Amino acid sequence: MIRIDKGASGTDSFVHDRVLHLDGKPRSNSIPSLVIDNDDVKASHGASIGQVDREQVFYLKTRGLNEKEAERILVDGFCEDIFSRVPVASVREQMRQQLFQKQGRTL
Repeated sequence: MIRIDKGASGTDSFVHDRVLHLDGKPRSNSIPSLVIDNDDVKASHGASIGQVDREQVFYLKTRGLNEKEAERILVDGFCEDIFSRVPVASVREQMRQQLFQKQGRTL
């Protein structure tokens, strides 16, 4: 959600949703919310929705990883970008533990 109030002239904002689908069943609805009460601003939005990039998996396989390991590393990297933005360390660790449990791994 982006909110730009009347007194915020010159604001330049951007909101972006990034979604990673891990199998063929999920659905995503990216609905950006922009509330703009000023005419002198730039505000934009975007969304990236997709599955694990097969070219990235192929690249990692050429480096000696098997398919499962390559996909796990790519998912971990995607999630770590999100986890690193959580300011509370205990919450970050809970999120990592839940991801690992869903993958059948332990920290």
